[in-house]
Amino acid sequence: MSWGTELWDQYDNLSLHTQKGIDFLERYGHFIRDRCKIETEYAANLRRLVKNYLPKKKEEDDYQYSPCRAFKLELNEVNDQAGQREVIAENLTANVLKELNILVKDFKEDRKKYLQEGARLMSTLTAQIQSLERARKAYEKAFREAERALENYQRADADLNLSRAESVEIERAVAPIISQCLEGIEKAANEVNEKEDTLLVIERFKSGFQPPGDFPFEDLSVAKSYDSNTQLSQTATMQPIHNHLTVKGTVSGGKIKKRVGIFGIFSSNKNNVPGYGDGAKEDCSDLPPNQRKKRLQQRLDEIQAKIAQETAARDALMKMKGVYEQNPALGDPMSIEGQLNQSGSIPMYDGEELYMIELDQGDGWTRVRRMSNPMEGFVPTSYIEYQLFDT
Repeated sequence: MSWGTELWDQYDNLSLHTQKGIDFLERYGHFIRDRCKIETEYAANLRRLVKNYLPKKKEEDDYQYSPCRAFKLELNEVNDQAGQREVIAENLTANVLKELNILVKDFKEDRKKYLQEGARLMSTLTAQIQSLERARKAYEKAFREAERALENYQRADADLNLSRAESVEIERAVAPIISQCLEGIEKAANEVNEKEDTLLVIERFKSGFQPPGDFPFEDLSVAKSYDSNTQLSQTATMQPIHNHLTVKGTVSGGKIKKRVGIFGIFSSNKNNVPGYGDGAKEDCSDLPPNQRKKRLQQRLDEIQAKIAQETAARDALMKMKGVYEQNPALGDPMSIEGQLNQSGSIPMYDGEELYMIELDQGDGWTRVRRMSNPMEGFVPTSYIEYQLFDT
């Protein structure tokens, strides 16, 4: 698992994914900051409340009684609780919020650096491809000049008259409830699985395409009569041709796609990822191989589940009909004939003779036709006796 083999063509998607991660981290930092502010304000309000209700000097005689002394002790406890709230706010600010701000800053700097590096590499790749094209044209020009020089040399060599030389632990100490909250926060933090998230990103954005190969070297000395149009057609034939099989197994012709190079993949491949558009074709031919396989397998599972559901419903109706026939007091067997006819089955009667059209294929149903009319349908194999005749 590496960038080069799994996510080499998902530059834009990974850029968006990392930005979302930084935004989430900033939002969590804002949550911690606002919570520290609320804790500080809460502690200040508690202290103000205690101060307002502390006994004055003229009331000290009244505080000799037990209710007054208990109230004074309660005020002291509330004041201590305010101090603990201040400790929570200070520790969250010093140990969590500060580290979050540093982490967000580092992530932003790293992302900016890597995006600049990616843009530089893309620019370098584009420049190299342009340089390769210029070199190809220069090579073509030099080859033609070499051909003309060879022809001049051959003519000069044949002409004797010419010269050959020219040739989370802070809140646990406060209260048991806060300790449970911290344990929940710690459990939630331990559930973060970066490897699973990485595999999830790969599974979501992986296109299944292989990285393109090197540009082929065009040796013009093989065919002296060089034609640029012929060369382009030869280059096009080097691309793999994907034959699509039809339902009957025949091969249908497909268009040869023009090779666009690496620089065209990063900007155009994001439309091939599920979730970027809802205009997918019925056969999913516009999706990458991996995504197309998953989508077709999903449709196949849905169809099989629907077939199993319809088969179970049909079997249930036949069992219900059998129960009604054995005990008419429970219901009328003809009341479910309409439902059976909709599912492809036909009613039959005791002693009735039918033509067998198709044998049981293993699902418990046999296809028959009435002798009196051309009505066809399915009947339970276990309810009939049949005899085969040689024709």
